[in-house]
Formats: sequence, structure tokens, C-alpha cells
Amino acid sequence: MPISDDYVTVAERLAIFKEKYPEGSLRPLNPEKPYDIIQLGDKMFVVVVAAAYRNPEDKAAGVGMAWEPIPAVSTGLRGSELMVCETSAWGRAIVAALAADTKRSVASADEVTNRGGGLTAEKVTTMFPKSKVVPSPARPPSAGGGTATQKQVNFIKRLTDERGLEALQAASDFTGRTIEDLGQLTAKEASTVIDSLMNDVKPSVSTVQKRQPTLDEEPF
Repeated sequence: MPISDDYVTVAERLAIFKEKYPEGSLRPLNPEKPYDIIQLGDKMFVVVVAAAYRNPEDKAAGVGMAWEPIPAVSTGLRGSELMVCETSAWGRAIVAALAADTKRSVASADEVTNRGGGLTAEKVTTMFPKSKVVPSPARPPSAGGGTATQKQVNFIKRLTDERGLEALQAASDFTGRTIEDLGQLTAKEASTVIDSLMNDVKPSVSTVQKRQPTLDEEPF
């Protein structure tokens, strides 16, 4: 689908920002929490809030936010949801900082095509040495020793269901102990399971046994 001239790529916006504010930088608005994983209904989203600082003393940075569904709607983007979301947030932060032509659409061409446009963290940090990019992989920061949250439990169920795996068996294999209920997981263990599933880490043979169809499902 052709993209309207009303849209510009994030790379173009970065070039405009660099030209206008050579000492500028792009960073998470909250460095302590560069991204978040939220649940709305039965869907999971990654959320990034970025800030475009015009100079090191900028006290009123442009702020832009974006979110992407997990897993991505496009199978080609699965595993890259965080990077796509970060790119969109950068573009919107630049617009907010008045560093781009706001007469054109706030949404970038990258958002319209749902692609990163070849933009990488390396390119951004090369253009803006003081910038900070969101770390990978795309998962919630590891939590401490508390119990897994309901959000984490639901996410594990979704990920294992999509991969045709038994949730309890996968949790057992990735944690190295018998899990009879996902509520037994610690928050840190749940993060490990989520990380392994999202990065397609190969589990042990037992987990590879596919989930058997229920009475309501048609067998393949």
C-alpha cells in the first residue's frame, strides 16, 4: 500500500531533529522504567514513553508515547514488538519537541506500515551520542522474589497456548522444578519463563509435547 506524502519516516524526523538540535538526545522519559507491559482485557501491550531533549539543559523535553500488541499482529514483527514501539515513540517525541514538520501527520510512515524502516539503536546513538535506548529483550524487567503477578500468569498462558505447549510443563522445564500451578512461580521465575518463550528458547523434550485438543476443538 503506497504511503501518503503526509507521512514521514522516523529516520527523516531524526535527521530534522539532528539538524535543528545537534546537541539533542532521545531517552526514555523515566530511565528507571524505560518500558512497561500492560494488559487490557485479554490483550497484552508493550508501552514506551520517550523524551526528545533539545540540549543537555532542556527542562521541557518533547514527550511521545506508543504501544504495540504482544504478540504483534504481523507475524513478521513478532519478537520485535519493543523495538517497533520504541521507534514510534521516538518519532512522536520529536514532533512534540517541535523538531519536525507538524503540519504533516503525527503518525510516522513506519507506524503506518508497522515497520522499523531499518532504523536501529546503533544509528540513533551514532547520531545522538547522549541518547539512551531501551534494552532488549522485550520483556518486563526481572522482579524480585515475590510471587508472579496475575498479568505474568496470563501472559504465560497466552504464550504457551499460541505455541501449542502445556503451560505447567513449560514452566517446570524452564524453572527446573515441578510446577503444579502457575501461582507457585516467583515473579523472577515468571519473567524467566516469559523471556524463554518470547525468544523461542528450546525447552526439554517433555515440553515439546503438543497440547492435546479439548473436546470443543477439532483435531488437525
